[in-house]
Amino acid sequence: MRKIFGLTLLSTLSLAFSHTISAQVACLHEFRELTRLVEENYAGYADVARQDVELAQERTRERIQYNPAIDCFAELSNWLTIFADPHLEILPIESAEHHRGKKIAMTEIQAAQASIDWLPSDVAHVRLPMFDDSAQQNLSEFIHRNRQQLHAAEGMIIDVRGNRGESFIAMRQWLALIGSEEYLSRWHVLASPANKTHYQQRLEQVDSVQLPKVNAMYTKLLNQMDAYPNTWIEYLWPTVNSDLILPNLHTIYLLIDDEVANAAEEFVIAARSNSHVTVMGTHTKGALDYGEAVTYPIGVEDGYHVLIPSQKRVWYQYGPIDNSGLAPDVFVRMEGKALVSHAYLTLKRSMMP
Repeated sequence: MRKIFGLTLLSTLSLAFSHTISAQVACLHEFRELTRLVEENYAGYADVARQDVELAQERTRERIQYNPAIDCFAELSNWLTIFADPHLEILPIESAEHHRGKKIAMTEIQAAQASIDWLPSDVAHVRLPMFDDSAQQNLSEFIHRNRQQLHAAEGMIIDVRGNRGESFIAMRQWLALIGSEEYLSRWHVLASPANKTHYQQRLEQVDSVQLPKVNAMYTKLLNQMDAYPNTWIEYLWPTVNSDLILPNLHTIYLLIDDEVANAAEEFVIAARSNSHVTVMGTHTKGALDYGEAVTYPIGVEDGYHVLIPSQKRVWYQYGPIDNSGLAPDVFVRMEGKALVSHAYLTLKRSMMP
């Protein structure tokens, strides 16, 4: 009996040891794959000193090799923090799917909430909670539905609080109504094969009839990525159509908070180039230095999804802004309708002769 118990215990220990070793081996493999994908495709890889990246890699590798109780996800996530990029992240596949499903559900709710309320003296309060791909059509229909009323607006409060951005195309629809002056959105793309595939998909999503300039922008970018693989390619978003600017609008307040990010921050930059716009609220989130994250799977079964930004913004002013955000013109720490009321009163005073 003792012999059988001893053999059973030995077998159990052996299995536990084998599982620990296999987990460490799998984690090392996933870490190698992560570092390779980031080095080949991440637009911000060269922005951190090479020796710092390699030192962090070596320390992470050692912890995985010599710690039997290693938390692989925590180690992989921790290594990415050296780049301090809110767009660069890793998620367990199950969490990524849950995150995506939740995001789609939230998008459907928020996109339906794009709204306009009319305040006294022809002042429109416009609520724009989302600039993402799925909200693009909703915003287009919303603008078309309200265009005649908007033409009468002399003042406007544009409320983008909570807007986390994503789609520049959606953002530019509203920008065309208020106009911008001397605004440039220039980006550098790392022309890796995987990034090229991503921009090809972007091109296929663009309606060449409705958005001929954007279609031409992506077509030119892809041609250059073909001609100069694995190098930096520069592209510039086309100027916004000025034919659609609301004719009577001369005073605009733009409301922001610490959740405003990405394309919504781009909207803030573009809008404040217009001398009629005053930005009010608190600092934005700060998530615009890099963008267009491409998703890569790594590992098997219980693996991960890695989101790797393919481009970085060329800053002329304001930036870099990641993790610090954009400052408002008028700092006001108010929430909900209180900030709208404050903006309205301030706007009315500015409109008085």
